[in-house]
Amino acid sequence: MIKTLSLSLCVALGITAIFYGCTNEIDPGAMVANKTNAQLKSEIQEDFAASLAKAMQEKEIRKLIKKASLEKLDGDFDVLYAYVKDRRVADGRTFTEVLSSYSGKALSGQWERHFPLLTIYIPELEGFSAEDWNVSDQIPAVAIYDPKYSKEKVRILSQNEDPYEQLIKIVPRLPVVVVKENERIVARLKTAPSQITNDLVQTMSTEEVFRDGENIFYHIGNPQSKPRAHDRYASQNEVAPMVINAYNYNAQYHRDWIYYHIAPNLGYNSGTLANYTERLRGVKFADPYYMQLFAEENWIEGQLEFHVHLLLLNRNGGIVTFPRTFSCQLSQLMSFNPTTGYTAIEYHPDVDFIGWNLYTYGSHYKYAIMEFDPGDLKESPGFVNSYFGSNFPSGNASTKTGIFLGTPLPNGPGVFEQSAFFTLPLSENSWGLGTVTVFFPNNVIIASGFGIDPARPYIYSYETQPLNSGPLFLSIEPVPVGVDTRPLCCGGPLTRH
Repeated sequence: MIKTLSLSLCVALGITAIFYGCTNEIDPGAMVANKTNAQLKSEIQEDFAASLAKAMQEKEIRKLIKKASLEKLDGDFDVLYAYVKDRRVADGRTFTEVLSSYSGKALSGQWERHFPLLTIYIPELEGFSAEDWNVSDQIPAVAIYDPKYSKEKVRILSQNEDPYEQLIKIVPRLPVVVVKENERIVARLKTAPSQITNDLVQTMSTEEVFRDGENIFYHIGNPQSKPRAHDRYASQNEVAPMVINAYNYNAQYHRDWIYYHIAPNLGYNSGTLANYTERLRGVKFADPYYMQLFAEENWIEGQLEFHVHLLLLNRNGGIVTFPRTFSCQLSQLMSFNPTTGYTAIEYHPDVDFIGWNLYTYGSHYKYAIMEFDPGDLKESPGFVNSYFGSNFPSGNASTKTGIFLGTPLPNGPGVFEQSAFFTLPLSENSWGLGTVTVFFPNNVIIASGFGIDPARPYIYSYETQPLNSGPLFLSIEPVPVGVDTRPLCCGGPLTRH
């Protein structure tokens, strides 16, 4: 998501004019020397886009781009130039050869070397999309999205008119493709494929997409999510029986019953840690203002890329981070009616993190969420704390006696607090969407019954606890890893007694 508010951390840079009609040869070494990486990428992006705008007059090029976009290499209608540069059109020319013939610049044969994530995105517009593109008649213009140049405007090039700028929030009425940097794939040099920086995008990118002469390309995070169809409501066979059991029988703390089988009010005072994991069950807009901002800029964005970081403190005060990713279409998060405006829809990514080991990680799990776009890294600061108890016999992390930490917070016997400041690497073009903190005693389920789920009023359903990050609601729920064979309390009916 492109930041258009004071949240922006990047200062727009002056960029050289568009080399649309220029044909003079430039020495590659002279172009690269004394230029920042951002300047070089901007010049390459402009040259590539200008060449593409001219090449769009060729039907074979339009066919090649459409076909490649429908492959959805990264899960969206993106055409990664490095992936298709050697594909041939009917007369035997490669894609690179065709584009280079319209450039005349020395770097035209090295676009992917200096800008490996250079991408053509086919947006969904009125009368034009990757799937509906009539390549015989529709000759799209080319929009350049370069946040170093502007976060609010794109530059649009076509064969038949002079280049012009347009506000991103104004959706084009004519066919257009977008040249930008890919936000779903990361590239690492072949000479150092195992080199992982402190960038969490690099850290969580291990699934290889393809490789070329210089780079290995990876999906950022896990591109597969498991969406469900409904709101923050789940039928009885969509929630773990032990979670329902904790709610049905009013266990003091749901997670104590789920993870440790402890509920003194039900006669269970000690237990062993079960194999569950915390799952991000739902994501939903909390504020219509943010829905409007996302909607205005989605035509250049396509699929949204969310990065979620679970931040924990261990017993010794060290910070541990567990990053995850998920993708979705904007239409899976919101709908629009001209009369009533925007309506939030809950999306269910069902992304798993780790289980809740109360001995090791204490009382609080903190989640930071952002919508990712590539750019230079900045530091996003924050604070995390957690309480730890001594009700673990002989220091055994897997067994526990008594409810929660065994004594009231914050000053009960044997309880101590750890806290720390942290910084997360945040791309300057990403949008930080706040944090939520889950407290171990928080209830998992807050309501049940027929009619709870307005989409399925005839099904007995459960509503999970929403947590507000500001822009978003998140719901997080324990799910078993494998089959939980422990007995349910009191016969364990599936509906609340």
